[in-house]
Amino acid sequence: MGRGEGGHGEATATRAGGWQVAPIDFTLFPPGAPITDVVWQTPTILVALTVGSDGRITVIWLDTSIHPHQWTVAGFGPATFVPGTRITNLVWQTPTILAALVVDAQRFVNVVWLDLEQQPQTWQVAAFGPAMFSSEGRITALVRQTPTVLAALAVDVNGYANVLWLDVEKPPWRVSPFGLPVFPAGAYVTDPVWQTPTILAALVVDIGGRGSVIWLDLAQPQGWRIHPFEQGTFVAGGPISGLGWQASGVLAALALDASGSPSVLWLDVHQAQGWHAAAFGAPTFPAGAPVTDLVQQAPSVVAALAIDASGQANVAWADSGQQPQQWRAAAFGPASFSPGTRVSDVVWQTSEILAALAIDAQGLANVIWLDLNQQSPQWRVAAFGAAVFPSSAAITRPTWHSPTRLASLAIDASGRVNVLWLDLSP
Repeated sequence: MGRGEGGHGEATATRAGGWQVAPIDFTLFPPGAPITDVVWQTPTILVALTVGSDGRITVIWLDTSIHPHQWTVAGFGPATFVPGTRITNLVWQTPTILAALVVDAQRFVNVVWLDLEQQPQTWQVAAFGPAMFSSEGRITALVRQTPTVLAALAVDVNGYANVLWLDVEKPPWRVSPFGLPVFPAGAYVTDPVWQTPTILAALVVDIGGRGSVIWLDLAQPQGWRIHPFEQGTFVAGGPISGLGWQASGVLAALALDASGSPSVLWLDVHQAQGWHAAAFGAPTFPAGAPVTDLVQQAPSVVAALAIDASGQANVAWADSGQQPQQWRAAAFGPASFSPGTRVSDVVWQTSEILAALAIDAQGLANVIWLDLNQQSPQWRVAAFGAAVFPSSAAITRPTWHSPTRLASLAIDASGRVNVLWLDLSP
């Protein structure tokens, strides 16, 4: 990435270990605020969204067909949002419409969208439903519930789970609460995944600390339902990693329970016993700290990352090739992070290297990686760039900007968007 590729009047990029970081020359954002993951708007344009310090939604984009590469930033819509409010990741509402959801300062859910068929192409925002959501709560990513219905889940300020949905053949967007008011306002709900070909499922922790499954069986008429499982061992409303396949037929997620122990929440779809939860490892984590989504480290090994109470990175893993199957956790690297710092999702940096990013207690960006080419593969940590970020600032999931360039976005302590990238070209 040469000068200008990170934005207007880009400062000199700083690097270490291949990864580099450089700011975009705009000071518009709350330091460390979340940005949506970067997606491809067109075959040549990458795009992400965030809420600026002025309360407007802001689009951040890069047109890779223009050289030198230069990120651009522009606000749009009304200034009705709390600065730094999280926006759900962008998804395709239709083959030509990108969409996301966000809560405004008046507690309305808003849909944010871009229709590529309209000229000129302009991002738009519209509120819908009743004003009963918290700007600090979490809305799940939008998923395709049926071929024509897009849906997300969220817990309102009264503790009800809600489905937010659009039937693209019968607009507008709608909101429907279901179940009982058993959750903390704005509780963390995992993104819905397909438990079976007809069942969508997500997890959330209720006010009693019990893991609960929220599900929809398209083969039955009851609609969305909720069922708690196991005793209350978790932080009410706390984060759970995204659901993923631990092994064939076993759907699982990880969470740090109220004692600070890593725990697995799982369902064996081949058995009738339902969902379970069990702690493993020592209670060395801040209660309810975030855990990355599961990643397939090897054909039989799934793994996730988290930062413990001492500030060390930890890997939690399970090997389905071993009997009995056991989850394990191990710390590695220096104690350089603030306890419970959120780590970006883990991605394949190369066909043999897994990597994630996180900001340490000194404000330095760090790459956390595992090289499976090594004789004895071990997870490692290395800082890069200058100490310009707030401790624990959010970093987007690394995305491929080209066949050789992996990049993420983060907002530094001065409010500027920064590009963090690795160029693997020879």
